[in-house]
Amino acid sequence: MATQDSVYNTIGLSAQQRFRNQRRVSSRTHNVELAFSARRKEQRVRNQIQNERYHRDGDYAPRLSTRQCDHDEHDNSECICDCTDSERAELLQNYLQVLAQHGWDSPRLMPVGSEGKAPYIAERHIGLTQPKIHDLLYSPEEAIEAVRTGAIGFCLYADRPEHNTEGLVFLDRDEPDQWPDLGETVRVVSGSGTGDHLTFAADGEIENAKGKAELSGIGSVRGPNWFVVLPGSVHPSGGIYHMDENPGMAELSPGQLPRELQQGPLPASELPDGVVSGATSNLNPRASLQSGFSADEVTNNIGIPLEDVRQVSRWLDYLLSVIDPNEYESLSEADQATVRYLLIWRFEPTDIARILRDCRDRRGQVNGEDHPHKLWRDGYVERTITNTGIPYQVDPDLGKALVEDAKATKGRRPSAGSKSLRGVRDAFRNLGTELTTTEIVESPDVDWRGSKKGSVKRRVRRCLDIFDSAGYIESQRDGRQIIYIGEGITSLRIPGDSEWYQRTAVLMDEELGPADMGIESEQGERRNEAK
Repeated sequence: MATQDSVYNTIGLSAQQRFRNQRRVSSRTHNVELAFSARRKEQRVRNQIQNERYHRDGDYAPRLSTRQCDHDEHDNSECICDCTDSERAELLQNYLQVLAQHGWDSPRLMPVGSEGKAPYIAERHIGLTQPKIHDLLYSPEEAIEAVRTGAIGFCLYADRPEHNTEGLVFLDRDEPDQWPDLGETVRVVSGSGTGDHLTFAADGEIENAKGKAELSGIGSVRGPNWFVVLPGSVHPSGGIYHMDENPGMAELSPGQLPRELQQGPLPASELPDGVVSGATSNLNPRASLQSGFSADEVTNNIGIPLEDVRQVSRWLDYLLSVIDPNEYESLSEADQATVRYLLIWRFEPTDIARILRDCRDRRGQVNGEDHPHKLWRDGYVERTITNTGIPYQVDPDLGKALVEDAKATKGRRPSAGSKSLRGVRDAFRNLGTELTTTEIVESPDVDWRGSKKGSVKRRVRRCLDIFDSAGYIESQRDGRQIIYIGEGITSLRIPGDSEWYQRTAVLMDEELGPADMGIESEQGERRNEAK
């Protein structure tokens, strides 16, 4: 049995030495060590945040680079060419005062990025749950002063307790005239001048959703963790967001929202002709694709367009590009595999039907024995979607991180594949939640694939960068080495893991293609390792 002094000495060692000595310590001593380690980690994170705040040099809000305005691009009565920064600060202050009057007196605001429409963290690839985000959140007073000194603007995340916005919900209306009447409330004109944002106090749990069926394309309901740009901010066109009406803040309950503005596919009884959802037999193929429809512009329920998803998922891109892939025995199996991957990537059934008909239309490309008009049979599309099961969907934060990583490699592919990501995650599962790069590389969970150690290290670091961007790990310097601390990574699901295999194998007794079993091309990773 190790003495109490030896336990304290063990805790004081580096992460690498700690893991090496764990085998020598009894289970009781090991539990004591873990408890001390957890407390040290919490204190270290708190100290880091406090240190960042103390050494904050000015603020992070990007400043206006120009005051020129394109009047052909916006129809807004408030314009940067004739509105001073002090006036913009007043617009923000007036809106924040309204929030304070209704109980939200200390919300935390996020600067918008240099383009003026997305949060600053999107440009910096910082996850919403990472500790470093605390230094980027502004109090109302700080935000007002930043706008007064030329900041582009700020946004606010809805219904996020960490930002003091719990119970706050927004409606983002692209086509205000088409929206149902949900009560008079605070109205903010968008930067373009054509749409607006409505602010409500949530009376119940309201979820994020985009309009469907007759309300498709007119805007969204913005609840937990979705943001809106606030008054005083400058739109890329030069228009300025501003509060236009303030009759008081109305309450909004889930029951007030029409089904078209709630999450999930519409039931068959509520679908108009020509719209397909996972449970409808009321289809009109000739009307299922609008004029000028582009599948790549369809966005999934975490805000990623299909064009970006195709850069990340090699197999989905293949299925949407090749009508009759050799890996499947029939066109129907290829259709079902396509649906599976669209569901995995969180696309709505209504949109999946349209994507199928746009990308896998086989009319004129196959002979009559292959039923070239099959995708235009309503029952076939319905059965293909409703009968397709998936193990689970792509994690939202990981999906966004993979897309951003792919864009950083000029849109080729993410710099790390799912097999490598699984290996790094499993290293944290099996070795502990505080690891160095060397410990991960030498873990039996990481497949070297015949590569040299330097190449494997580079691949592991790319995985760590992706997990860091998704908010699942953080890094801390311990002397001369960097320790990576897992933040929920051990429970993260990644396509191709053991649970994926097991659940996929039993779903619908389906014939599975190689991609369904987690087999992805590693050529891109090998090219990166060679660099």
